[in-house]
Amino acid sequence: MIQARLVLCSGAEASGRGRLARGRKLLNLDTLRAGGNTHLKIENVSKVFAKLLPPRVVDLLEIAAYVYTADCEASRERAWMDDKATEPWSRDFRFVVPVRDLDFWAQPEISHCLNDTLSFLSSDVFEFRFEQLHKERPVQPYLEIGDVDHRPFHKIDRVTMFSGGLDSFAGAVEAAANGSKIVAVSHRPAPQTHARQRNLCRLLRERYGAPMMHVPVLVNKHGFDQESTQRTRTFLFAALGAAVADVLGAGGIRFYENGVTSLNWPLAQEVVRSRASRSTHPEALQWLQEFLRLVLARPEFVVDNPFVFHTKTEVVASIAARGASDLIQHTCSCVHTMFQPKTQWHCGRCGQCIDRRIAILASGQGQRDTGDDYVSDVFAGRRKEGYDRNIAVNYPRFAGELHRMSEAEVGSAYNAELVRAARCFPRVGDTAQQFIDMHKRHAAAVCAVLAEQVAAHSEDLVAGKIDRSSLVAMVAGQEHFGRAAAEPETVRSEPVTVSAPPAAATGQNVFAKRGRGWTVAFERYGPLDFDDLHGFRVIGHLLEHKRERVPALALVVVARGRPPSAEEIRFSDVPEPDPDEVADSMEETAVEQPGFGGREERLDDTERRDTARRLRLAKQQLARAELRGDQTEAASASKDVAGLAAVLNRDTDARGRSRALDDEIEHARKSVSHNITYALNVIRGECEPLWRHLDGSIRKGYDFTYAPSPDHDWITE
Repeated sequence: MIQARLVLCSGAEASGRGRLARGRKLLNLDTLRAGGNTHLKIENVSKVFAKLLPPRVVDLLEIAAYVYTADCEASRERAWMDDKATEPWSRDFRFVVPVRDLDFWAQPEISHCLNDTLSFLSSDVFEFRFEQLHKERPVQPYLEIGDVDHRPFHKIDRVTMFSGGLDSFAGAVEAAANGSKIVAVSHRPAPQTHARQRNLCRLLRERYGAPMMHVPVLVNKHGFDQESTQRTRTFLFAALGAAVADVLGAGGIRFYENGVTSLNWPLAQEVVRSRASRSTHPEALQWLQEFLRLVLARPEFVVDNPFVFHTKTEVVASIAARGASDLIQHTCSCVHTMFQPKTQWHCGRCGQCIDRRIAILASGQGQRDTGDDYVSDVFAGRRKEGYDRNIAVNYPRFAGELHRMSEAEVGSAYNAELVRAARCFPRVGDTAQQFIDMHKRHAAAVCAVLAEQVAAHSEDLVAGKIDRSSLVAMVAGQEHFGRAAAEPETVRSEPVTVSAPPAAATGQNVFAKRGRGWTVAFERYGPLDFDDLHGFRVIGHLLEHKRERVPALALVVVARGRPPSAEEIRFSDVPEPDPDEVADSMEETAVEQPGFGGREERLDDTERRDTARRLRLAKQQLARAELRGDQTEAASASKDVAGLAAVLNRDTDARGRSRALDDEIEHARKSVSHNITYALNVIRGECEPLWRHLDGSIRKGYDFTYAPSPDHDWITE
């Protein structure tokens, strides 16, 4: 497993962190001192805005920079690419961050919202301890903008998040063509990226004459490039945008990302569940909006994505419709930009390159994106074993399956994904239908382009001139079906209604304890029989108490097979686990990590050994004093013995073993989350539709809730 991290920020001292650091790799990050290893350049805004950033906003930018740097430093296990149901790639981060506005950041509501936002974006575990900052930046905290007149941009509707990719460029084109004022905020990680972004902004000004201010903010990290997925980059990006929006008094920040990428339904195991990026997923934007409203103290602040119902093909077509198709060549979509030569910006092998090339061809703009810009030809280029080859198989497989499915079948197969995204909008059923329609349009466009490419390369395929590992060769050989595909049955397409679930074969959904196991039925699947696992007990309790918030402490009791009482869920009365109780399996046993809180500080191993040594010396002193008859010394030694024994007994059980150092609530949250995850993986092996439903309907945290949408009723007895 990946070693957990303790990240000490802004010069936080390592001394006295024994309990926090146990079992963790220590990582020191600093953006305050001139030679620090995390670079966040937010100076010189006085030339433009003549306004200091509020201390809380500076804190936000530093927190985001530290999270992003730690994300890049901690490499995920490469086992994530294996075809496995379990996901060993999640990481555990614990941050100690000195801040200026400690009263704000120390609020539990803020920490919980921050943790939930980052956990959804990255599928990692985050914990924060905030302390008072005692040293400031060497210069005042201004935001570097450049010599631009900012006055026309005050109180604009949205600040635009501008990466320089196709989608964000299309959004800027749309705004510029409409004559809107544009403030484009970019994360500037490297000079070559900044040059592309700046050039695109220049071209837009020249083309449309629209008022436009480009805000490239330098944030990079020195020597931390172990992990390329960078799931927390959106959080950093949003923090940068929020800082600029706050200074300008803008109504919010706006991402531009096509809906197929935003929802990011799983192509295959390479991008299943948390392995798929959630950077602009509707729920991710909702979490970001809630968090930024708290930080900025602006309940009306908005984080949105106008392209959420557009395919990438439609995004490219919108650029052409506004007379900017010749500028497409100046955008970059590749995930591997830092590794490409200066003359070629796209690798041609990653999923983003495949998506870009197909969308450009599908929209009829192939002449605007020549193959010379790709290191390897997207369709005919040779591919290495592993990710390069798998993505070339699974991308067309996903599109082909969607293309053959009826709308009703798409709604059933991706019910959990639809519900999770659609519930962020007012009309869930109508929104889900829009998402289905969008994916059907995407699939039709992809299949049409693939057919054209097979035809275009047919002579070389027949002559054996195309490498067998290439995308077009694998499609021609039907490898994207996993086997020779049979003629699909003709299924009558019917309108899908996501607001109500299809009836089960038995007319009932069942999740009930039967004897020593569980009987489960869902929609048309089942009945299925499962062993009695901790996670099944927890899930059964949540289904029985639908839409109720159940504390993690209560579910710990439920997992042990007995109903929780009011006494048992009190913080001070958490029952100790039965020492004779055996976990259902090694996989189901939750990993215990020490938490931040607790009713009182516990001793670490070094402190406990020192206390035990001092207790022995005090007992020896007491014995010598009593032997000499020195009552004064004996009374003093007796007091020392009693005090040291009380401290040591507080941290050891009846058998003299160390008590758990973990805060009970945090321990309960992790234990219950792990039990649910393990049970869901077991369910997934037997009934994937049920796994999708439960995975999308159970909300985790310090309270757990089963909140299905559409609604489902269950027989639980």
